Amino acid sequence: MSGKLILSAVFVLLMIISGFAVSRIGRPYNGIVFTIHKLISLGTLVYLVINFSRSDREVLFSTPVILVSLFTAILFISLFASGGMLSAMKSPSVLIERIHHILPYLLAVTTLTGMYLIGI
Repeated sequence: MSGKLILSAVFVLLMIISGFAVSRIGRPYNGIVFTIHKLISLGTLVYLVINFSRSDREVLFSTPVILVSLFTAILFISLFASGGMLSAMKSPSVLIERIHHILPYLLAVTTLTGMYLIGI
């Protein structure tokens, strides 16, 4: 395995662990822990986009890579949106909470699959 793939897995794992910490502390969210979780999530996204953009163009335009990348992007957007709703709403719906609890695992799978497919 490449170092970039392992580092990507570590970033996604840190994102999930920090999310558990935010969830365990409960409402009202601890500002420091919540901010750390948001920064880890944003940093993970930036790291992945940079590595993706530096990949071989021929590999990037293969159908499997495009599909996995689109699904990963949709998951990231959904996670940022559901996280924003969770933090903004005083009493978020159970559906939003469940979505935000399930999607990180799908994101981990699609992220690592995409990194593997592009050879990182």
